[in-house]
Amino acid sequence: MRSLLLLLTILLVAPAASAQWSFAGDFPNTENTQTVQNHGIAVDNEGKVWTQSYYPFTGDSVAVDPAIVANSSAANCSQATNSCRVTAIHVFNADGTPASFSPLSIVTLPGGERDTLGGGAILNGTGDRVWDYNTGRGLTVGPDGDVYASVGSATKVYRFDAATGEVIDWVRTAELDARGGTSPSLDANGNMYITGVFPGDPIAVYSPSLDYVENVTDADTGFNRTILVLPDGNTVFNFNYSSDITTVFQREDEFSAWDSTGVAFEGMSIESSTIHPTTGHIWVSAGSPNDLPAAPWQAHTWYAFDIEDALANPIPTPLDSLTWNAPGDGRPRAIGFTADGMTAYVGEFNVSTVAVQKFVQGGTAVETPRQIAGVELRQNRPNPFTGSTEITYSLDEAASVRLTVYDALGRTVRVLTDGARAAGDHTAQFDAAGLAGGVYTYALEINGQRTARRMLHMR
Repeated sequence: MRSLLLLLTILLVAPAASAQWSFAGDFPNTENTQTVQNHGIAVDNEGKVWTQSYYPFTGDSVAVDPAIVANSSAANCSQATNSCRVTAIHVFNADGTPASFSPLSIVTLPGGERDTLGGGAILNGTGDRVWDYNTGRGLTVGPDGDVYASVGSATKVYRFDAATGEVIDWVRTAELDARGGTSPSLDANGNMYITGVFPGDPIAVYSPSLDYVENVTDADTGFNRTILVLPDGNTVFNFNYSSDITTVFQREDEFSAWDSTGVAFEGMSIESSTIHPTTGHIWVSAGSPNDLPAAPWQAHTWYAFDIEDALANPIPTPLDSLTWNAPGDGRPRAIGFTADGMTAYVGEFNVSTVAVQKFVQGGTAVETPRQIAGVELRQNRPNPFTGSTEITYSLDEAASVRLTVYDALGRTVRVLTDGARAAGDHTAQFDAAGLAGGVYTYALEINGQRTARRMLHMR
């Protein structure tokens, strides 16, 4: 009965919530590939958007000792230019132009030492020095407005001055193993909390000067991509996305011991989280096609919850939501809001095209498909529809295309077209007989780019 009541609540809440957020397009634009495979977003107090990929981009590289380049794989380094790939942090102004200090690939640490942020030389099995890039693990904004970046498998956390891009402080999280950490989280006093991606790591706490203080728990039991501490520093949400459950750790005050006090967000495979800057609501992602959430939660969707409700009820009532435009196989790994709370940026991993989207609050969401030069994907007719509908698209040039229909959870329902098509107009018929009523997405993929629209099937 509780699940039925919750489903009815979500069905009542969702239309109002979705009407509050309008998709404002890919960020910074549809051509910019510096946000693919997104793994971190932070929006600083000036409105600049900090983005972090899990992998390095082809265009991000640094000069490296030729001896190291010669020992390294061609995939990581180029002997022609004596350079190697790094996973840089790209920072954009609100209008989408690069910040003056972007990208961040080589940084100066306090004391003057230079550090290659997104990669470095390591010893291989034969004792040779070879190049290995660092993976991006997550970004967050601290209470002072500085940006914190979690980087690499042997995870380092860098604290950046958001105005200048300079490193204020950094720490190697020796308390975590060498398989990588999560996105960090900070309380109102500037204490940092972080755990490992894999089970067995502690939830470690660091002071505002990034000195190790204590463990919330000595051995986490699940897989994690994000962690969230409440501003008072006495409640930690440990999101185990692999088990569809969140463990809550609490203490009475800073002098008391931590204890596991319950569970939250049942059925959600949470990989990103934040606290809204004006409402104080917790925002979390529900899951992905790789880790499907339980019904009635939807993949590719971020939900907002009242903190007290989340602490009191394992299945709290959602107050708001926004959904990734054109869902596919991506995993919702990042979310950030502007200081006024009116603009949201979300990012997905496992997306090889632009993987950051912008949403604005106010008005009714209008389907605005991503544009691909020389391609037009039209709205299906009729829409809404019962039984079947026609999907049309046009090509300026011959191309290999794939037209796929996805359900609300991002699962493939039909592949309507897959192969070479001549220039001109094309029509595909989608027969939804036997399928549940609801919102479906149809996506046209051409040369690694995707454009999509939504349609409503009524039974």
